[in-house]
Amino acid sequence: MPWQKQLADVLTLSRLPCALAVIALGFSQGRDGLEAAWLLLLLAATIDTLDGYFARLAPGARKTWIGSHDLFFDLLFSTALLFYLVLAGVVGPYLGALYLAGWGIVIVATDSAANVRAIAFQGPIYLMTVWAAGDANPRVFLWTALWLAIMALFGGRRFLTVRLPVLLRDLVASVHSGSRKNDKSR
Repeated sequence: MPWQKQLADVLTLSRLPCALAVIALGFSQGRDGLEAAWLLLLLAATIDTLDGYFARLAPGARKTWIGSHDLFFDLLFSTALLFYLVLAGVVGPYLGALYLAGWGIVIVATDSAANVRAIAFQGPIYLMTVWAAGDANPRVFLWTALWLAIMALFGGRRFLTVRLPVLLRDLVASVHSGSRKNDKSR
């Protein structure tokens, strides 16, 4: 296996310790760990970008098992971050449970594109983390904006020419698929 794929797999797997660390942070520091949780979020998001970059550098189009389950590791980290937010008292336990249950129903009841559902699931969790950490320390907003600008410099063109069009295509397809199911059930 090419070294680029091996490195991509190691990076993908490294989101597991990030998920465990963010949960441990909730138990050990609670709300006092908001900035550390935010930093783990930035680390996990950066790692996610890098693993894709190295996977695309590798010769051949064959995906590894880990690479084909990249979305699972994304969702694992975001779910762990939601648990942190509950443990830290940022999100109430009933709201956290309702959020997970609601998304469980969406996943089971729909066959729309996994990426669309994953982004819709992760987005509020990530925004809540940044908001809570920024509320505790307003410099977090500045550093988040700087991080986003750096990420845009390195991955903006790919985001605009590949990721965004695929996301929009999948979103439109899932909306059309849902409307066709509603038409058939009438």
